[in-house]
Amino acid sequence: MQPLSAPATIELTSYSCSDVNCAAAPFDARVMPSYKSNLVRERRSFPAGSIVVPVAQAAGHVVIHLLEPDAPDSFVAWGFFNAIFEQKEYGEDYVLEKLAREMLSKDENLRREFERKITSDPKFASSARARLNFFFERSPYHDQQFNLYPVGRVTRPLNVTLAEMK
Repeated sequence: MQPLSAPATIELTSYSCSDVNCAAAPFDARVMPSYKSNLVRERRSFPAGSIVVPVAQAAGHVVIHLLEPDAPDSFVAWGFFNAIFEQKEYGEDYVLEKLAREMLSKDENLRREFERKITSDPKFASSARARLNFFFERSPYHDQQFNLYPVGRVTRPLNVTLAEMK
């Protein structure tokens, strides 16, 4: 593995997670989450010191088993990345209610999406918290890193060689 010597913005494939639930009790001293992984293709910026692990090496298959989130013994499956599942930003109800009204008045597509969700999802329709969270998740205040797996798979050659990253 090689650390980046300077910040880099890299095209990669990664995952966001949804339907996250953590086990009620630990197993082998780890709280193991269940989740659905969703493929994400993006450009992501990494700070200096971030680690690049080439898989073209003798133990490359081990890297894949540990870092691909859907692998049964991956680090994320064993609870080593549970911090990504912790929502750190919230909005107070009275703030979100005003924000929701403003968003609905300015965006007809959002209004239709919200109304469809209310009519198609009784659990959502009956939960004031879920309805307010709908708007918070679409606001500029929502943490874009929430449920985003911090590991990416680089599928194109990097602009720099590993030797230049030292």
